[in-house]
Amino acid sequence: MDGDGRFTLAPSTRADARAPRHEFLDGDRSIHSGVFTVERNVDIPEQIIAVTAGTDTTPALVGYAPDAGTYAYTETVDTDSTSQEEATEYAFRVYYARRAKRTTLTINIAPMPMDPSNVNRFRSTAAGLDGNFVVSQIKEPTTGLDLMQLTMTEVQ
Repeated sequence: MDGDGRFTLAPSTRADARAPRHEFLDGDRSIHSGVFTVERNVDIPEQIIAVTAGTDTTPALVGYAPDAGTYAYTETVDTDSTSQEEATEYAFRVYYARRAKRTTLTINIAPMPMDPSNVNRFRSTAAGLDGNFVVSQIKEPTTGLDLMQLTMTEVQ
């Protein structure tokens, strides 16, 4: 939906290919609270292997993301792909979905127009964070004195 609440139809663009809409930078001109939470998931596979079930007449298809190399932590997933290209594309979709859940950030900001899936830059020098994050949840303020709360996940 667009900002006016109308349904729209457009091709999806991966978050890492979009420019940040807003920047939340530390300093005396910041519009976010200096108190925020960061959750890091270190259980992220370095490689995804997507495998179809083979039959007596059809060999199994195997797709790799990022490639068919040797990695310390690999995860295998099942797929019902019908071609090698589909198996590889599925492996990459799963790979990017797993990587997107690496770092979750919750911040409080001054109320402003914000859409789900906006990509925003966040920087906190003290916390050692500087990167792009996609909005996954918005909690609107309940009174005129409250701050808006954003939950964002790191863009890989």
